[in-house]
Amino acid sequence: MPRKLERWQTEVKKEIKEDFDHYKKLGDRELVIVGCNTMDLALVELIEKRLIQHPKELESFLGLNEDGRAPAGSFGARIQLALLLGLIYPAEADALRALKKIRNRFAHRYNVTLGEQANNSALNELRQWLTQMSERWDGQFLDLRERLRRQIAPTSKNAERNTIHYSFVIFNALFGNKLKAVTGLTQITTPDDTDFE
Repeated sequence: MPRKLERWQTEVKKEIKEDFDHYKKLGDRELVIVGCNTMDLALVELIEKRLIQHPKELESFLGLNEDGRAPAGSFGARIQLALLLGLIYPAEADALRALKKIRNRFAHRYNVTLGEQANNSALNELRQWLTQMSERWDGQFLDLRERLRRQIAPTSKNAERNTIHYSFVIFNALFGNKLKAVTGLTQITTPDDTDFE
């Protein structure tokens, strides 16, 4: 069965400025669901680059044919696998799981808002992760660090939306760098059947 999932690097990912502007235009529900889908597609590509290049097995295991029953066919399973493969750090996995928690509320409820109390713990985890990430920025990014901190502060206007928005933009940039690093590693391929004769 052919691959049905979009390819993150060639069909979805944009430059940081474009990502920022794209997410800014989306409504809250769309922002959360589309943003998490984008993160999920990025994880698929990262994982795919680290596994043996056996197309049928990859398709079946990762759910590339959109089969959610695949062992690594869900966002949660892909977060866990990326962590276990060393593709993401525990803090990144926690932030992705916080996004997933919010995404699930938006996907499975009719009346839901970013500002409701049920999202507070996930939003606080994201704020903590964004603050930790911004600590690494220097030079040209100092202005962005200060702006980010002001805009995600719980007391700021649209703090919840800004937290989600910045999370997706930062993850897109982070995954772009990770994909470059993983692509540089030697890929393991499956031997031909003739190797065993």
